[in-house]
Order: sequence, then C-alpha cells, then structure tokens
Amino acid sequence: MIKPSFSQKSACGLKYILDRTEPCSAPGKNALKKIEFYTPDAKEELLTELENVEKLKQAVALRAKEISQLESVFFHLKDLHNTFDRLSRATLDEVELFELKAFLRLTRQASGIAETLSEKYGLKAVAFRKTEKAFELLEADKGEGFFVDDALSEKLLAARREKETANAALACAKNEAELAAARQRHLNAAAKEDAAQEEARERLSSLLRPFAEDFAFNSELAGRLDLMLAKARLAYASDAIKPIVGGDELKLIQMTNPEIEEKLRLRGSDFTPVSIEANRGVTLITGANMGGKSVALKTIALNVLLAQLGYFVYAREARVPLFDFVEIVNENMQSVDRGLSTFGGEIVKLNSVMERLKKGMFGLCLMDEFAGGTNFEEGSRIFRAVERALNEMNGIFILTTHFDGVSADAKALYQVKGLSGADLKSLDREIESGADGTELIAQYMDYGLVRVDDKTKGVPKDAVAVCRLLRIDQDVLKYF
Repeated sequence: MIKPSFSQKSACGLKYILDRTEPCSAPGKNALKKIEFYTPDAKEELLTELENVEKLKQAVALRAKEISQLESVFFHLKDLHNTFDRLSRATLDEVELFELKAFLRLTRQASGIAETLSEKYGLKAVAFRKTEKAFELLEADKGEGFFVDDALSEKLLAARREKETANAALACAKNEAELAAARQRHLNAAAKEDAAQEEARERLSSLLRPFAEDFAFNSELAGRLDLMLAKARLAYASDAIKPIVGGDELKLIQMTNPEIEEKLRLRGSDFTPVSIEANRGVTLITGANMGGKSVALKTIALNVLLAQLGYFVYAREARVPLFDFVEIVNENMQSVDRGLSTFGGEIVKLNSVMERLKKGMFGLCLMDEFAGGTNFEEGSRIFRAVERALNEMNGIFILTTHFDGVSADAKALYQVKGLSGADLKSLDREIESGADGTELIAQYMDYGLVRVDDKTKGVPKDAVAVCRLLRIDQDVLKYF
C-alpha cells in the first residue's frame, strides 16, 4: 500500500474527488486522510473493496433503510484510537470510560446493520469483532452515561455508604458543632470514595484491557465501511463505473475528468470524453499546443489512481492494471530550492522512474511534453532516446509531444483530433464578423483521441489556426 503524494493529488484532479468524498464518522474521515493505493500484492483486498462499493452503490440506489441507519450511527461515532492506546498501558478516566461505552453501543449497532447488508447485498469482510463482555462491564448501571459500579470494589461500596450517612448527618445537624463534624465526616467519606473509585477504575481498565485490540479493529473497520459507503454515494451521484483491475492492458473508454468538466461547464463548454488503449511500452499522443494532450494525460492519471484507491472511475469502460507506482512528469517539475529548471526537474524525475523500473517494479509513467522546453533539435533527440529506453522497461508509458519525427518507436500512436474537423474558412469569416476567437476554439476544438496506424504521420498542425482564431497581430500574421 502506498500513500498518494501531494503532487499526484493536485496534478490530475484527484484532490477534487477526495474533497467530495464525505464519510460520516470520525474514523471514516481519518481513513480518508490516510487513504493508500492498493499495489499488486494487495489485489484481492482491492477486488473486495470494489465489490463492496458496488453492493453499497446498489443499496444507495434503492434507498435501503439500512444505509440511512448506518449513516446515523456513523454520524455519532468518535475516533478513540488514543483511548485504545492508553487502555493498553494506563487507567482510563471517567470521560474516557463514558466515551468507550458510547463507542461500544454504536459499534454494536453498526455490526447488526452491516450483518443485514451482508445478507441482503453480499458485502464481504465487514464482520465486527464481538465485544459483548466488555460492554456488559461498562453497562452495569444500564444508563446512557457512565457510573463506576459499586460491584467493582467493596471499598467503593463502603465509602459511598459512609458518604450517604454523612449527607444524612449534614441534613440533621442541629448546631454548629454537629454541622462541622458532619462536614468533616463528609469530606473524609468523599476522599475515601475518590480513592476507591480510582481503584475501581484501575480494576475496570484491567478487565477491559484484553479487548483493546478488538476495539481498535472495530474502529478501523467502521472507518473503512464508512469510507466505502462514501465512495458508493459518490459513484451513484456521478454515474461512475466499477473498473476491471489486473492484467497488462490499460483500457479506458469514454473517460472524463470531473474537475476539468466542471470548469468547462462554468464557461459554457462541454468536456470531450477521451479513450485510449495501452500495453507495455510507449504509447505516444501527438498534437499541437492547446490541443488537449495535457487534459488527456490528467484524465488517464486520475482514473488509474482512482481505480487503485478502490474508487469507481469516470468512464464507460475501464480495465486498469495494478501498478507498483504511478508517476506524473509535467510542466510543474521546476524546483526552485534545488536550482533546477523545468527540464532539470524532468531529468531528476525520469531518473527516479528508471531506478524503480530497474528494480523490477511495474509502473505507469505519464510524461507531458518531455524535453519540450529545450530547442527542437536537442529536445526531439532526447525525447526519442527516452522513448526507446522506456520501450525496454516493464511498464506502461504514455507520452505527449508536439515534436515531429519521434513516433516511429512508439508501440501505439494517438493524435488529438484538434481542429481537423473544423471548417477554417468558415471560422475565418466568423472572426471577421467579430466572433470571439477563444469561444470559437472552445466550440470547435475536439480534444478526443484517435488511434493512428501510420506511425510516420506528422504531428497535427493546428498552431497557425489557433493563432488566427485568437486574432494574432496582423503585422505578425503577414509573415506566416
């Protein structure tokens, strides 16, 4: 299991999805904060996770009463991992014992609901550990709060009886001397009660201590179940699908990126779904600047990462291998603190990828315009060298470029459709009539990918058309 990095979360829209995942309980929110990728050695756990999310999604769609019941229980559930840790080595105070009692009551309720959901919908691996004996120890008074029971200590029983007698004496005191004596007796009894309560809490804590591991297990399970339910609600609300995980082929058909989709919608534009199939080796995406190559990479990265986090994905069809690592190399590689340019940062990241690949790890590396910040001659040469080297490695590598003459070594070639389907003469007339070029680009630019069998085919030439649509200065245009 691997924790996603900040750069992974921010680079492709993953943070946007995580921020919209809403567990009800404190343990669920903690599970979300600590969420990790399932790696190949945890495939069975990931399959179980995805199956459970699928079953919960069905229950959400049917508005099953058990879902609202579970949410209600989780809403009141606190994260008591510090209390469980203290129990293993110290005496709990009355507040901790009160909270533990409430925790046990709630997890018992959650256990019953989870059992019903398992019977009705086939949930797996959601069985809570039995803690009835522990609950009985805390439930001695049968109330909602917590009270140290007399039965835990003969000293406590005696002290409380002595205190009752002192209280009676206080009420019946006839003069100052009797009142003073009764007060002193009451203080002595209260001190004895405090000492006896401490002794009783020590005994109770020792009796509860063998259950500490079970308490922690149930808290973690409640958090995971709550997070699964949050994933299911999100999947249902956004019509996300269950990915097929495993194998060597990456196949994502008609996938979208919710964050980018929302931004486009606010601008009055639509997101063009992206489809891609990739196997081991290099898959190349070519296209002009502003043609959507970066968007395609971000969309691929997001959906792969979601699948390995146990989420449903935003696609019509999805087959995702389990990678040991996923790396995104883009324009944000500049490192000011290390004195590195964007290109220098790309090289450092590439070396890190190669090191892991040479150790036998199976990786996915997404490289956006690698070496694009250098001159064309050197950049294209470096790009082709990287392309050839990656083809010999154990992984799937999806690279974007606007360099010509670098596609021959790719295992598969895709091109962004761009403005290939637009009538540029008609667009020119619209521009002359005063139409906004930015809006025309948003309207006619097709960000979809098309597979190209002829690997010698050059990069689509949309840059000049983009310049015209954005009404580049006429003194520049005349030299085109």
